Amino acid sequence: MFVGAILLAGMGLTALFITAILLLNQLRGSAVTAAEVGPEVEILTPVSGARLLARDEQLVDVQAFADRPIQRYELWVDGRRQQRSDLDVTGTVPTDRTTFLWRPTSAGIAILVARAYDDLGRAATSSPRAVEILPWKPEDLLQGSYEVRPGDTLQTIAETFGLLSNDLAQANPGVPLSPPVGQVIQIPVPAGPLPEAYTGDDRQADPEPLDPPWSTSLTIGEAQPARSVEVPPAPAASAPPLGPEALEASASGGCSVVLRWTDRAETEAGFRLYRYGAPDMDFARVAEFAPNEQFDALTFTDQVRLVGNYQYYIAAWNGAGEAASPIRQVVVPSDGCPGTGETHLLQLEVLDLTTNQPLDRAYCYLSHEFAGREHDRLPEDEDAFLSVDEDGWNIEDYAAGPHRMIFTHDLDQPIPVAMECWGWAGAELVNLGSFRNSHPRSDWESVLPVRFTGAGEGFEAVYSIGPF
Repeated sequence: MFVGAILLAGMGLTALFITAILLLNQLRGSAVTAAEVGPEVEILTPVSGARLLARDEQLVDVQAFADRPIQRYELWVDGRRQQRSDLDVTGTVPTDRTTFLWRPTSAGIAILVARAYDDLGRAATSSPRAVEILPWKPEDLLQGSYEVRPGDTLQTIAETFGLLSNDLAQANPGVPLSPPVGQVIQIPVPAGPLPEAYTGDDRQADPEPLDPPWSTSLTIGEAQPARSVEVPPAPAASAPPLGPEALEASASGGCSVVLRWTDRAETEAGFRLYRYGAPDMDFARVAEFAPNEQFDALTFTDQVRLVGNYQYYIAAWNGAGEAASPIRQVVVPSDGCPGTGETHLLQLEVLDLTTNQPLDRAYCYLSHEFAGREHDRLPEDEDAFLSVDEDGWNIEDYAAGPHRMIFTHDLDQPIPVAMECWGWAGAELVNLGSFRNSHPRSDWESVLPVRFTGAGEGFEAVYSIGPF
C-alpha cells in the first residue's frame, strides 16, 4: 500500500522524542546467535517527548523481560548513573518491574537510559528516552508556612520538607540562612496532583562507583576488528565474561572520539561498541572487536559524522550473553568536526487532518528522508485507526505533543516530509493520495515552530517544523 513515494532513510525517530523506535534486537545486528540469551529492558514512563517540570519529582517506570531473575536496575541520565535498585532474587517479590523517583534540577533536554542485570551478570540497556525539562517558575508552586524553631536553618528546613535549599531561599527573599526563632517561612510545595509514588524527599543520587585509576604499568593496545583476526569458535559458556571497566571517551580533533577501557574478561568471544547520537537515535552497535589476550587495556578511535553529544558503552560477550561497561558521554565540538554543518534539535508535529469525503476511519503514513524507518503508521498499531468527531480527525493524538517527531538535523540540508493517507468508507478502502514537500532552512528557521500544509488528492494535513 505504501511504496516508493514514501520510502525514506536516515535516522530513527523515537529515541530522541519519537514514538516509533528501531527494535533493539535489530540494532544489535545479525551477529547475535540463538545461544546468546539475556534480559531486555525498556522505560515505560516517561515517554520520549514528555514535558516535565524542573525540580518536580518524576516517576520513571522500568520493565525488564528475562529468563532469569533480575538482580539490579540502574537509571542513567545524560551519561551518568543517577540511581541503582538492588533486588533480593531469593525472595518472592517480582523483579520484572521497578520505579525510580527522579527529580530533574535544570531545564533542557535530558536523556534517560535504564539498565537491568540478571543474577548471572548479563546486562541489558534500554532505548534512550529523551524528555524536555521545562524551567521551574514560582507560580508552579503553592505556599505553606512554617515557624522557625531553635537550631533551624534554611538548609535544615529545606531538608525537612524535601526541597532544594535554593527553592526555599527563592520563595523567601531577604531571609538569612539562619533565620531568627519565630520567623514565619514560606514553604513552596508542588502545585497540582502529585505522582502516585511521590514522597516529597530529595534523595541523594546513588553515586556511580569510581573506576580503578589508570596505572602506568598497564599495557595498552588497539582493539582489533573482529573480521580482521582469525578467531576460533567461542567455547560454550555458562556465564557472561566480566565487563570492561574504566571506559573513557574524549573528542580528539576532527570528528574523532578516542575510547579506552580496561579488559577484565577471560572468557570473552569479543567486544561490542555501542553508540547513541546523531544520526542513530538509539544505541546502535558501531564496531565489533576480537577477543583480547595480549593487553590490559584497549583503545579504539570512532569517527562520527556530526557535531553534538554522544554516549558510548563497550560490552564483552560470549555465548552466555553480554557484560557492559558504564556509559560515557562526550561532546564533539563544531570547531573540531569541519564540513558537517551546524546541527540543531528540531521537532515535527502533525496538527490537523481533513478529508474531502466522509469516512468511518482512517490511517496515514508519515516519514522524512532522514528517518531510519521507511515510514511510521499513524496510529502505530495496525489494528488501530484515526477517528473523527465534530473537531475533526484526532491525528494530533498520534503525531503531536508527546508523540511528535524530535530529531537532530544538519541546518544546511532541507527537510523532506512525506505523508500518505487511507480511509474506510463502509467496506471500501480508499486511497486518499500522498504529498511530498521539501523545506530549506529559510522555511523553518525561527524561534517558534512554523506551520505548513501538505495536500494529497483526498486529504490535507497541517504540520509544523521548528526548534525543540
